[in-house]
Amino acid sequence: MPTAALPQLSASTDDAGTSVQQGRSHWLTGALIGLAVGAGATYLVLNSGGSTSLCNRSANQDALNGGECAGLTAAGGLVGAGIGGLIGAQFHSAPDTQARLGEARGTGVTRAARPGWHLGLRLAF
Repeated sequence: MPTAALPQLSASTDDAGTSVQQGRSHWLTGALIGLAVGAGATYLVLNSGGSTSLCNRSANQDALNGGECAGLTAAGGLVGAGIGGLIGAQFHSAPDTQARLGEARGTGVTRAARPGWHLGLRLAF
């Protein structure tokens, strides 16, 4: 059977079977947000609670030492980064389809390749 008779496979297709370009994934942004949220939430949980606080030695004489608390906070941040990265990977920005107008003049005006109204602003100092 000749290969030309086989349908072409594409990683991303729409309902009609035509190839669709996917934009950039936001896994890194999600991971960074998750890192901050995970570490912050872990720190708050470990240092709150008054006399039962797990990491506050001034309120609880049996609290963990500073190294253990830092390790737990880092672990919470890593867990948050993993979850945030997985969530961020589900979001994709539109493919770069903007044609630059006035690039030789350096005006920074852009024209969107898709129909509709678009407004953009770029400042340079």
